[in-house]
Order: sequence, then structure tokens, then C-alpha cells
Amino acid sequence: LRPALVRASPRIGQPLAGGVSSVLHFSNADREPSVCGGATEVSRRSWNVRLMDSWPCAGLILCLTAPALFGQSPTSREITPADNQVFQRAMQSLNDGDRATAEPLLRGLHARHPDNFEINESLGLLYAGNGDMSAATPLLRAAASENASSDVAHANLGTALLKSGHAAEAAREFSLAARLNPSNPATQEALGQTWMLLKQPAKAAIAFEAALPQDGSNPTLLYNAALALFDAGKAAEAEPLLARMPGADESAEAQSLYGDIEEHLG
Repeated sequence: LRPALVRASPRIGQPLAGGVSSVLHFSNADREPSVCGGATEVSRRSWNVRLMDSWPCAGLILCLTAPALFGQSPTSREITPADNQVFQRAMQSLNDGDRATAEPLLRGLHARHPDNFEINESLGLLYAGNGDMSAATPLLRAAASENASSDVAHANLGTALLKSGHAAEAAREFSLAARLNPSNPATQEALGQTWMLLKQPAKAAIAFEAALPQDGSNPTLLYNAALALFDAGKAAEAEPLLARMPGADESAEAQSLYGDIEEHLG
């Protein structure tokens, strides 16, 4: 399967599918986000065949290889050992794929601790995984406010906003996430795709190129970066990126873009 490409006139179009890593993990050492290795590898392998329709990036789903350490935000009321155990059961249920069991547990915790980052983030991600962005967005917004230094929290909020049709606000969240952690290629790719949706290819190219040092062999990223540069009027800079794209010779989209570049350069 080839990624879907929708070109509008003039040249600004929708980039190939890819972008935000679909799996995130909160390590139980310091509650800072990291990526689940095995699941991320699966996600990366599927980038080139995932058909995203009108959405350029996947939703972010909480992945736990082990129960997360339950902390509390500075403004949260004291977390009792009993509530800690409830949270651990909810996390284990999510890890087992049992959202139906996890949801009432997290909803009860949220009623008792509405200002707790982990509860808001986990319940928001659960709703997002169910496709209920209207329920997910306020919780993810609260989580991003409670842990303003977390690039993952802002990226998760940006994804929910994007899936709700609020691309401009999503771009602000992805931009903040990228500033907080500029070395995360997934966030940069999501930001680039969002700028493409907003028909701002010059900004998209900056984001895509920022992801290249960490993910420079990803054919989807290379194509999207080349497309953004071309649409921004930088055909000469787009050509070498497209030449680096693995599988370009077999990609109808890449060959089409090659033709556009050659025609433009004469």
C-alpha cells in the first residue's frame, strides 16, 4: 500500500501519513515521558502504510509496560494509599487493553482528585482512545496546565485538538511541545503536518527539517520535508531530500514530486 496524498491547487497539499508516535509511556522512575520500545517499532513500521484520511497523525494512547508510579501535582489533595491502589488497578487494566474496567476507576479518582496530572492525563487518553475528543480535550488541557513543562502533555493535547478540527490551536500546542523537547522527531513531524494543513509550508519545512537529525532515514519524513520545501518555493532544497528517500523509485508520489521539481528547476 502507498500512503495517500491529496494535492490541492496550487501546490500546497496534505503530506503523507506519519507523525506523532502513537504510543507513549510514563516511566515509574521520575514520571517523565519515554517511548515504549516495542510498540514504537511497530508504529514506525506502519507509518508508510497507514491511511490517515483527513487526519495527519495518530492519536496518542497511553502504554504501560508496568504500572506507573502514582504521583500528585502540587495542588492536589493528599492521595490515600487506597486511591493509589485504585489508580494502579486502572493502569493495569489499560495495559491489558480493558478500557471498560479502567474508565469507572479513573472517573471515580477524578471526582476525588480533579487537579491531579496523572489522573487527568490517563482519563483524557482513555477518552481519546475511544474517539471521544469532546471529553478528552478538557482533561488533556488540564493535564498540560498542571504539568506545563511536559512536552508529551502538550503533544497529547495538540493531537486531541487536531482531531477535533482545531488545527490552529493544535499548532500552538505542538509548537510548545517542540520547544520543550526539540529533539523529539515525532512532535516535530506532527507540527509540520499541522502547518501543512494550515497551508503554511515554510513553517512546515522548518519543523520537518528539525526532525531529520533524529529520524533522517524515515521515507515519510523525507518526502514530507521535500514537499513542504517545494510548496514553500524552495525546489532546489527539496531535491536532495527526495533523493535520500528510501524507496523513492517505487513511490508514485515521490516520482510525481520529482517531476514537479525538475519542471520548476528547468
